[in-house]
Amino acid sequence: LSEQRYTRELEKMQADGYFEDAVLHGIDFTDIGGGAAAEEAFQTRLIQGNVFLRNTVGRGERGYTAYLDKLRLDVYKKGSQRLERTAAKHSWAPERLDAAKRDWAGFVNHASGRGDLGGLNKYVPTFNAVFFSPRFVASRPQTIYDLVKSDPAVRQMVGENLGAFVGSGVLLL
Repeated sequence: LSEQRYTRELEKMQADGYFEDAVLHGIDFTDIGGGAAAEEAFQTRLIQGNVFLRNTVGRGERGYTAYLDKLRLDVYKKGSQRLERTAAKHSWAPERLDAAKRDWAGFVNHASGRGDLGGLNKYVPTFNAVFFSPRFVASRPQTIYDLVKSDPAVRQMVGENLGAFVGSGVLLL
C-alpha cells in the first residue's frame, strides 16, 4: 500500500462517526514503524538500511495495519450499533452502555490478536525481541475470558462470534 493510499485510508477511518467512540472505548489501533502500538511482525530494524527491502516491507506493513485497523473499526461499529439498539429497547443507563461498549472493544482487540499485557504493555517492544508475538499469545485466553467477564449482552455477541468462528473451522474440515 503506498503512503498516499495509506493516508487516504486513515483519513476515511478517522472521518467515520464511530472512530472517536472506538478510541474512547479502547479499540487498539496500530502504529507504523515499531513501538508499543505497532504490529509485532513488523518491528524489525534489520532491513532499514536496504532501500529496496525498506520500501517493500513498508508497503506490506501499511497494507497490513490499514486492513486490521479497518477491520477493528468495522467490527466495533457493528457491535456498538447493536448495543445501542439493545440499550434503547431495554432503557439501559448510559453507564451500562458505556461499560458494554468497553467490553465489546476489549473483545474486538482480543479477537484480532491485540491482547492486553496489563502493566507490562510498556515492555512490549522488548518482549517482541525475545518472544514471538506476546500480545497475540496473550489475546487467545483473553478472548475466551471475554465470555465470562463481559456484560450479558456482550457475552451473547462474543458467544455468537466465537461460535461462528469455530463452526466455520469445523465446516472447513
